[in-house]
Amino acid sequence: MTPIRHAADEQLVDAILHNLPKAEAEKLHEHLSHCPSCSRRYREWHVLLHRQPDTEAEAGKLKRHLMRNVAQRDNAQNVSTLKRLGNKQWVIGFSLAALAVVALVLLPFQSTGQDVPSIQDGPLEQATFIYDPHTVQYDVIPLLAADVRGDVWVNDSTKEMLIRVEGLVPMVHKDYQLWFVDTDDRLHGKVLELQNGKAVLYLHGDGIQRIQSLRTSLEPKGGSPVPTGAETFIVDLKR
Repeated sequence: MTPIRHAADEQLVDAILHNLPKAEAEKLHEHLSHCPSCSRRYREWHVLLHRQPDTEAEAGKLKRHLMRNVAQRDNAQNVSTLKRLGNKQWVIGFSLAALAVVALVLLPFQSTGQDVPSIQDGPLEQATFIYDPHTVQYDVIPLLAADVRGDVWVNDSTKEMLIRVEGLVPMVHKDYQLWFVDTDDRLHGKVLELQNGKAVLYLHGDGIQRIQSLRTSLEPKGGSPVPTGAETFIVDLKR
């Protein structure tokens, strides 16, 4: 029986950050659908890469957990490789790669004061900021269906954003998932709650000024950790 070749941590990280070639990404996702071990590690990396810890103490705990896991996997592979190849150069290379991955993952956890803004569903009458002269209005650009329309209001000074979209056709086995893309190309997903084909989201808090675009894709019910379906509309928040 041929042993299963598990995905490397670097490959999982590149997949989450959309740095893999399309063919390699498709092959990896096919493997993930049949390999519980790699799928679990993929979810762990995704949480670590995209989640902002609530407190500095939690950030420290996540850092220690991540470094311990990477070190354990690194050591296990080093021993196996040394026995098989006796190649110390390869071990050094893998260790440096592991350290690079750790640095990449820990970067979002640094205390920068840039928190993820709070998100609320439904129309909010208190969103009077849209009448502020500093508020900028953006158009929703439909991709999948021409009848999708909407507007996005952004005010970096008051740290508020209002998203209103209409013309979304409800689907039985799919959800519309909105992706907030920040200045570091990191994604934060939110499944849209539709009412008569409409969706309204209100965001408030630090991080508004870091959102550079909005993208929405059709995903399985409950949403996906990363975009997998066809894009339905986009919004380019040019500053």
